[in-house]
Amino acid sequence: MRLIQVLTAVLTGMLLTLAVAQAQDDVEAAEPAKQEEKAPPPPSFKPGAQVNLALTLKAPRGWNLNYMVPLRFEFDKEYLKDAPIKVKQQTWDFNIESYLPEATFVIPVTLKKGLKDGDLSIPLPIICSICESSGEMCTFCMENMTIKLVVKAEPAEGDGKHQAQDKGTLESTHRLSLP
Repeated sequence: MRLIQVLTAVLTGMLLTLAVAQAQDDVEAAEPAKQEEKAPPPPSFKPGAQVNLALTLKAPRGWNLNYMVPLRFEFDKEYLKDAPIKVKQQTWDFNIESYLPEATFVIPVTLKKGLKDGDLSIPLPIICSICESSGEMCTFCMENMTIKLVVKAEPAEGDGKHQAQDKGTLESTHRLSLP
């Protein structure tokens, strides 16, 4: 009888721990949406602008980016043939020095001249490796990131605060999923 009471107490404790962890995950998942609502509008860029894409990769909760395997961003060859951007190379490999929950990498691109005003989506496949924080298990990730930016040849009337830039940085964040 005593064993059943102990097991019941242990299982109850485990279930409560899982419920609290799930509630924390739910709160964290909702927080980025709140932050996105408060964030200022993304910068807009003129056709021909030089843009540094500052790409932040975040590992899933309880995981880290694996420093033993380079992180790779690889533009699709077919996409680059008619892409609205120019890049110096198709593939960008980055190394980090230790296990990190997130890291930021910069890829310079140039918007092609003659682009029309509007929203632009740049697809960018990612290949990387992540490890559990304990270091017991690692796995590979292959995901697609989409970078969104705004092209404006000329500012809208009365829009002096948000003039399009000739060069600048666009920040974009992607949270990796567990495979």
